[in-house]
Amino acid sequence: MNNKLLLTTTALATFFVGNAMADAHHHHHQEGLHVKVGGNLDAQAGFRSQSGGHTSDGATPANKIGLSQNNNSVAFDTTPGVYVSVKGRTPEGAGHFHYGARIGVDTTVASNKSLVNHHRNRTYIYMHKNDMGRLELGNNEGVSDSMYIGAANVAAATGGVSGDWWKYLRTTTYKTGETVDARNFALMPGMPLDNTLTFDNSKADSVGHVTDLNKAALFNREKSRKVTYYTPKMSGFQAGISYIPDTANGALAVLPNTNIVNNNLNGVKDALQGGLSWEGNMHKDHMVKVSLVGETGKSKSALFEKTNSVALGAMYTWMNELSLSANYTHLGKSGLAKNTDATKPSPKSGNLITAGVGYKMGKMHTSLTAMLSEKNKNKLTAISLGADYHAAPGFMPYAEVTMMEMKQKRDGGYVVATSAANNNPAQPYATETTAHKNKGTTFILGTKLRF
Repeated sequence: MNNKLLLTTTALATFFVGNAMADAHHHHHQEGLHVKVGGNLDAQAGFRSQSGGHTSDGATPANKIGLSQNNNSVAFDTTPGVYVSVKGRTPEGAGHFHYGARIGVDTTVASNKSLVNHHRNRTYIYMHKNDMGRLELGNNEGVSDSMYIGAANVAAATGGVSGDWWKYLRTTTYKTGETVDARNFALMPGMPLDNTLTFDNSKADSVGHVTDLNKAALFNREKSRKVTYYTPKMSGFQAGISYIPDTANGALAVLPNTNIVNNNLNGVKDALQGGLSWEGNMHKDHMVKVSLVGETGKSKSALFEKTNSVALGAMYTWMNELSLSANYTHLGKSGLAKNTDATKPSPKSGNLITAGVGYKMGKMHTSLTAMLSEKNKNKLTAISLGADYHAAPGFMPYAEVTMMEMKQKRDGGYVVATSAANNNPAQPYATETTAHKNKGTTFILGTKLRF
């Protein structure tokens, strides 16, 4: 497969570049490059309501884990993102060759906690021609992300169930006789292969449980390096394909890649993503979009299942005001530990369902989104109500409230690796005597400034 992908990628790149050089040959000069600096700043105040047992550190129930070091229920967060956009094209308009790049820029403020901050996580080169499609090389969303349709497509504020609620609710918790480990759940809508929400196992305790969100146990890592090709749109149809040599080979990973922070349970190699979408108008004011995406990849460890996932999503829009979306994602056994103990239950396939409704009236946008996910019999339910107001160009205040409940029936029994090698499952999928639960509500007030 590697040789086939190499040949295909080389052929596509040669075709694009060959056409670009041919265009340049027929003209004595080319238009100059257009460089733009842009970005955003998201300032939030997050409030948490969660039972005391689920906000303790486990060892000492009276010792609460706060949203910040000295405050248990209130925290501020500022998330910056800066990028440089470079665009160029050969003369004579859109029918000719387009090329450029997008470069994420680091800032002096830590910006790895928000899924909404895409700028630092997107650094890639692209080549585009209307009758040939688009080729991308670098750290960008793959086909199963960019063509995925779900609740986030209609969500306001931070993104509803796809937004920032997880920053303010503890998803790995301790309570007397109960431990809920977030790694046993599908926390976010989307495909599992290149999901940016991941875990830093070096911040876990001796039994593999995360004890402090402030130690970056959950964080938004850079997208993996990949090559992606999109076909031209024909009669509303478009297809795409992405190849990822290694999902751990992200923007901050160096070569040779021997020991990186996200070297965790989700390491996958030789991964492929594919997608097919259609969009069109049904009468004058009715627009429909449908997408089918899938992905597959080999686990780098024989102890874990390979990735095989597929998602079907649809969105309906009326007069660019009312929007409805629905999605079903079959996660399969992607990334789960195989059963190495005959006395323990085998891993079970997972899935998730999302639905959302959004309404725009003038400068106001409101939405209601919901998600139900199941990963190896562990269920998570989330409902989010959000609103934002486009007060001025680039300036958007917003508010969002999200309720979340987790029910854990199986504990994955993960342990921390003692070296750079894979983590290993210890007694995988021990069934709980009773379903361990965790629930909470978060309220977020914020303002986004985009430039």
